[in-house]
Amino acid sequence: MTFKFIVTDFHKDKGNYSNDYNESFQKMDGDLLILGSSRSAASLDTKLMTKELNLKSYNLAFTQSNMTYSYHLLKYYLANSNKTPEYIILDMSWFSFDKNRLSYKAYASYFVFNDFATFYKEFFSTRTNYIADGFITILRSLIRENQDYVDFQSHRTSKKRKYNEREKSYEFLPHDVGFLKTFPSGKSQIDALEITSYKKIIELAETNNISLIIYTSPEDALFSKSQKNRDEVYDIIFKNCQNCMVLDYSLGGNHYSIDYELLLEDSHHIYFNTLFTTYFLDDLREIIGLD
Repeated sequence: MTFKFIVTDFHKDKGNYSNDYNESFQKMDGDLLILGSSRSAASLDTKLMTKELNLKSYNLAFTQSNMTYSYHLLKYYLANSNKTPEYIILDMSWFSFDKNRLSYKAYASYFVFNDFATFYKEFFSTRTNYIADGFITILRSLIRENQDYVDFQSHRTSKKRKYNEREKSYEFLPHDVGFLKTFPSGKSQIDALEITSYKKIIELAETNNISLIIYTSPEDALFSKSQKNRDEVYDIIFKNCQNCMVLDYSLGGNHYSIDYELLLEDSHHIYFNTLFTTYFLDDLREIIGLD
């Protein structure tokens, strides 16, 4: 089972940076990989990171992708790369283990089908239908092969709404319809299989001597306060990764500042990602020991 004779590139999608995907998996030269959902896709500018750190950086985040997706992406990359990354930035948040808020993307079947031997145990999982996902990925790739389809950044900059980094441009309310629909009780789900995938990412990093950085992007303070099982989730995150470096910009985190709310597009997505990345780089240099 393979896509190699059907699909040569990762298909474009408004949920990711397809250029980063294509370049990273063609060259396999990444020094720093970013894994996660739209929070890390929205907040970190890898072109600026590569330039300022002199570390080839790729943003491999995908909107609404779960831990299992990130695990499979990393597992495939490491199994096929001649160069092991020095750093992995893993996007973690209050809903990182919520199987309804985040999901396994059909896109990940690219990894599974191209390297079946690496994934044979997961292939027969009852949670994920890889065969169906595989056909979805092939179909999308063929349809979008010659289309001018937007990626994450071009999609968000096409929005007509104007933002100003000097003033808060939104208001989050705990009784927000979208919030209550996604988290009816104010609690995120804690799915055991997603925790297992998180542990497997940590294990891969440790086995390959990769420095793992747990990253939580800025979010609205009231949004954080509305998370009723927030402490329980973060207890799981940090107890399982006690040796990990941490860059937490959410309420109570080691790099929290209310000023970052001015850079937000909504309750938990950075809009001014290049500006935020300049601040992030100062903190990153400090924890990894780069001048």
